[in-house]
Amino acid sequence: MPKSEMDSMITIRNGSKSYGSGKNVLCVLDNFNLTIKKGSIYGFLGPSGCGKSTVLSILVGQRKLDSGELTVDGGRSDALHGEKVGYMPQDHCLFGFLNISETFYYYGRIYSLDRSEIKTRMENLLNFLDLENINSCIINLSGGQKRRVSMGVALIHSPDILILDEPTVGVDPILREKIWQYLTNLSKKENTTVLITTHFIEEARQADAIGFMRSGRLLAEGKPLELMQIHGAIQLEDVFFNLCNQDNSGIMIDPKSSNESSLNGVIVERSSVDNLLTLTDECKNIHKQQPLSKFISCSTIHALVMKNLLKLMRNPSVLIMMIFLPIIMVVSFCLAFGNEGYNIPFVIVNDELPYMLDSCPPYNQECELTNISCRILHHLTRKDTFDFRDSTDIKNVASQFNQGTISGYIYIHGNFSDMFFKRLLQPVDLDLDTINQSTMQVHLSQHSFPLTSIMQKNLIEGYFDFLDDLLNICEVSEELADLPINIIDEPQFDSENLPSMREFLAPGVFLLTVFFLANVMSGEFFIEDRLNGTHERSRVAGVQTLEILISYAITNFGILIVQTTTIIGLIYGVFQIPYYGSLGLVFLIAFLQGYNGLSYGFMLASIFTDHAQFNHMTLFTILPVMFLSGIWWTPYSMGTGFLRKFCNLMPVTLACQALRDVMTRGYDLSYPSVQWGIGSTLIWSLLSNVLTFVVVKIKSK
Repeated sequence: MPKSEMDSMITIRNGSKSYGSGKNVLCVLDNFNLTIKKGSIYGFLGPSGCGKSTVLSILVGQRKLDSGELTVDGGRSDALHGEKVGYMPQDHCLFGFLNISETFYYYGRIYSLDRSEIKTRMENLLNFLDLENINSCIINLSGGQKRRVSMGVALIHSPDILILDEPTVGVDPILREKIWQYLTNLSKKENTTVLITTHFIEEARQADAIGFMRSGRLLAEGKPLELMQIHGAIQLEDVFFNLCNQDNSGIMIDPKSSNESSLNGVIVERSSVDNLLTLTDECKNIHKQQPLSKFISCSTIHALVMKNLLKLMRNPSVLIMMIFLPIIMVVSFCLAFGNEGYNIPFVIVNDELPYMLDSCPPYNQECELTNISCRILHHLTRKDTFDFRDSTDIKNVASQFNQGTISGYIYIHGNFSDMFFKRLLQPVDLDLDTINQSTMQVHLSQHSFPLTSIMQKNLIEGYFDFLDDLLNICEVSEELADLPINIIDEPQFDSENLPSMREFLAPGVFLLTVFFLANVMSGEFFIEDRLNGTHERSRVAGVQTLEILISYAITNFGILIVQTTTIIGLIYGVFQIPYYGSLGLVFLIAFLQGYNGLSYGFMLASIFTDHAQFNHMTLFTILPVMFLSGIWWTPYSMGTGFLRKFCNLMPVTLACQALRDVMTRGYDLSYPSVQWGIGSTLIWSLLSNVLTFVVVKIKSK
C-alpha cells in the first residue's frame, strides 16, 4: 500500500456507478478516486448534480459501487455505518413529531449512550448550536434550526468519522464560523475525520484538503492554498472556474498526487461523462440494505419503541383508530349480525276465524282440539319477531306480498281445526283434500336470505312449541312430535344453547380487523419514515430491519392488550356471547395474527415505494383474504378442488378456525385445529419477514 494511503481514513479507487440499463444507462461516477486522511477536514466541492450526493450515499451504504473499491481505515468495506460515523444528510431527515430533546435521546440510545451521557452531550451541543427551547417539536422549527438539530444528532456520539452534507446552509455567518472552529478542534484534538460538502466554496479554505468534482469525476484534490498557487488564483472559485475551463476543453488535471503537496498534474483525455444527474436528497433515496450487525441491540429497540409510542400519542386520530376501530367494528357486528328479527310485517288470512287477532278466545290449558289456529297463533306471538296483521282478502294480501310491502302471509282454511284433528287421530289413508285443508299455507319473501331464514326458523319453532304444549296437556308423550333424527349435541352445548351465526362470525371478524390494522400501521409508518428520510438516517446509525420489526411488534403488543381485553369484555359481558376457552390462548392467537399483519405490511412496504401503491396492493390482497378465509361462510362450501385448498393457504383461514374452536368449543393447544392455526400464522409471518429481507437486499444492489 502506498504511503499516502497508509494514513488515510477513507479511500475510493476506480469507482464507477451508473443508473438505468441498455440505451438509458447514465454514468454518474466514472473511474472515481478519493482520498481522505485520518484526522483531517476534507471539503467536497462541486455543483448540484455532479455526483456528490451519490458519493455520500455510497459511503453510508445507501448505494453500492458498480465497480471499484471502498476502503475505510485500511480495510475494505461496503459502507460506513453505526457508531463509527456521524451522518448529516442534505435534508434534515428528522421525526417531525419528536421535540429537540427527544430527538437527541432517540439517536443517543441508538448509539448505546446512557441517559447521563446523552444529557451532558446534548446540553453542550444545544449551547454550541444556539438551540434554546428543547421542548419544541421538530415540525415547528425553522429550516435553519432543523439543520442545527440535524448536525447535533450527527455529533451526539462523538464519532470517528463525520459526514456533513452542506451543514452551513441557512446558518448565519457567526454560527457558520463557530461550526468551522468546532470541526477544526475535533480534527486536531480528537483526530476526527470530517467530510463536508458546501456551496460556499470560499469557506472551504479552512479545510485541510478539498476536492473539486464535476460530471462524476474528481477534477483535482489537495490543500486549498496549494491549489490556488498552482492556478495563480486568489480565490477557490477561480480555481474551480479554471478547472472547469480545462475540462470543457477536453483536458483536466490528474488529481492522483495532489494531496501530497505536489500538484504538478499531467494532462489526460477527458472522460465521455457529460450528463449531469440531478439527484434528490440522500435521505429520500429508495430504501437500501446495509450489512446487518451481528447482534440485535436492546438499546436500539428501546429507542424505536419509545419513538413509536410518541408517534401514536402525538397522532391521536391514529391512536384512536388503532384502539377503537376494532371495538367499533365488533360492536357494530354484534348489533347488526345474527340477531333475531323484530316486527317483521306479516299477514294472517284465516277463513276459519276472520280477524282472529281480536276474535281468538283466551288461551286455556285444557286438552281441546278446537280453535287450533288460535293456539298456534298464541305460540307464534310469544316473541316480537312478527308484526301480525289480519285480513280477509287473500287477493289484496297477495298483491301486497308481490309489491314487497309485507314479508309474508299465512292462509288458513275454513275447517282447519276439524281437518287437523282428523289428521292427528287418523294419520293413515288420509285423502289429499284433508291434507291440504289441515295445512297452513305459508308464503315467505325470498329476496333476503337472512330474513327468510329468521322467519322460517321462528315459524317452525312456534309450531313445535304448540305441538309440544298440546301433547303435554293431553298427557301424550312429547317425543311423538320429534323428528326421527337424533342429533347428539357436543358436551358444552344443548338444544337451548347452540352457537348462533353471530358466534360463528365473531372470531373471524376480530382476527381480520387485527390483521388489517396491523398491516396498515406498519406499512404506512414504514413508507412515511422512508419518504421523509428518517428510515435511511436511522439505518446509517446502525438500526436493522429486524429491530424495526421487533419494535413495531412490541408497540402493537400494548395496543392488542387493550383491543383484546375490551373486545372480549364486550362480546361476553355486554352481548352475552358464550365463551368456553382460555383467555390466554385467545390473546396468543390474536397477538400472532397482529404480528402476521405487521410482517405482511412491511413486506408490501418494502416492495412498493409510496402510499398510493401500498394502499392499492393492500386492498387488492385484503379483499380476497376477507372473503376466502372462512370468516363469513364455511370453507366446506367451496368444493373439494383447488379453491378450497387455496382458501386454507390464506393467512387468516386456519387461525380463524382455531380461534373459533377455542371460543365456542373450549379447545386448547392439544387439538390439531389450534396447532394448525398457530403454526400457519407463524409460517406466514416468517415468509413475510424473509421476503422483506430478500427484497431489501435485491434493491440494495
